[in-house]
Amino acid sequence: MSKDIKNPEQARPSNELDVVVLAAGKGTRLKSNTSKVLHPLFEKPLLGHVLGQLQGLPVHQVSVVVGHQHEAVTDFVNAQQVDVPFLCQTIHQSPQRGTGHAVQCVQAAGAIESEYVLVLSGDVPLIQPKTLQTLWEQHQSSGAAVTVLGAHMDEPTGYGRLIQDQDGERSQLRAIVEEKDATDAQRRVTLVNSGIYLFSWSVVAPLLQQLDANNAQGELYLTDVVGLAVEGGHAVGVSVLDEATHMQGVNRRQDLAQCHTVLNALTLERLQDGGVTIVDPTSTWIGPDVVIGSDTVIYPGCYLSGNVSIGSQCEIGPHAQFWGDVVLGDRVVVNQSVIRDSVIAHDVSIGPFAHLRNGVNVASHVRLGNFVEVKNTSIGTRTNAAHLSYLGDATIGDDVNMGAGSITANYDPVREQKHTTVIESGVKVGCNSVLVAPVKVQKDACVAAGSVITKDVEASALAITRARQSEIKGWVSRIKQAVQPVSS
Repeated sequence: MSKDIKNPEQARPSNELDVVVLAAGKGTRLKSNTSKVLHPLFEKPLLGHVLGQLQGLPVHQVSVVVGHQHEAVTDFVNAQQVDVPFLCQTIHQSPQRGTGHAVQCVQAAGAIESEYVLVLSGDVPLIQPKTLQTLWEQHQSSGAAVTVLGAHMDEPTGYGRLIQDQDGERSQLRAIVEEKDATDAQRRVTLVNSGIYLFSWSVVAPLLQQLDANNAQGELYLTDVVGLAVEGGHAVGVSVLDEATHMQGVNRRQDLAQCHTVLNALTLERLQDGGVTIVDPTSTWIGPDVVIGSDTVIYPGCYLSGNVSIGSQCEIGPHAQFWGDVVLGDRVVVNQSVIRDSVIAHDVSIGPFAHLRNGVNVASHVRLGNFVEVKNTSIGTRTNAAHLSYLGDATIGDDVNMGAGSITANYDPVREQKHTTVIESGVKVGCNSVLVAPVKVQKDACVAAGSVITKDVEASALAITRARQSEIKGWVSRIKQAVQPVSS
């Protein structure tokens, strides 16, 4: 996203943050054609989780450094602009010469305007807003040039080590040493780097130009800024995380699975603290954006992910799936059913084995029973479709009864067009009836069982299209006689 760059000589605002998100890596160990930061965690890309944690901070703008599949990542970042209160932009890093070089690219683009700069990784989705808030407050109060977010880990292999002064004071750091460049003694250090930093930019900006690639990777390490700041006599602090799992990065599929587990546990704990009963947390998966009212019960085997809002005193599951944008009112029962992008009012019963998708809107006191599929349809109050129905591209009024096996035939496969069915209030549709769209059944009409309706039905009329019943007397007896074996 393009923008006007301010005059760098202007005073930098001291009460705002600029944010740099490092998202240029390929993620080779994921063995995927998808950019690492676009891999989904509860259906939201990793980068989306990172951006979502920033909204509690006084962020002025966010610069996402892109490289591998930069077009796809840029498209995602631009799409996020409508959901965040700050400017989001991407800066292309090419070639990719390390984390220090990535921040140099942002610097060269003139995209840093605030005195404070927060640097995050786009593949660390579990970092919590309160952690970033603590980091921000500690950095401001300490007057440090650099504050590094770290944590103690029992198994620190793979992480850069935070090397402190000999007196062990956490407030002063001497260097960050990457695993490949560390000595045996340094590898035994358990305090590790999260890859998240807060910089006082007026101090750090000139230090970036002193970075060199004299290391095992031949790259410009952002971590070397710490040593340069110490050499220059500047204070370097550490903010220590209580939960090391919150700095989990994603490099392998196993890491992605671990992030699902940790994020799910955090969500279930939040919901239980809010008065939601989770019958079996070990078999229940709920995404972080899901909101559930008190006294709702979630039975085993449920998977709820997306912008899901569930009211109070509901019963969800067992084995219910919610995807996308789903809203449920109070006292809704959903049993072994799938709901995607739908709005359900109060006192509705759904399932078992129902499927609601693509813009369904259900009013209160509706029953949608076993093996009922509803797509892009609005349903009025007290309407029932209890068994084996398909309702697609329809508008259905109040007090309608759809008999077992009744369907709206909405698709013309020859012309490849969808058509609408209108069923007005009070209509009764008999079992195994087909309403061939476009068609309207007016108020209080009845459709006889087994009918195929191709024309509009007038109000209060009975529509019947099946053949008249006839009987062939004695037919069964004659058939049985004809097939009896001849006795020898």
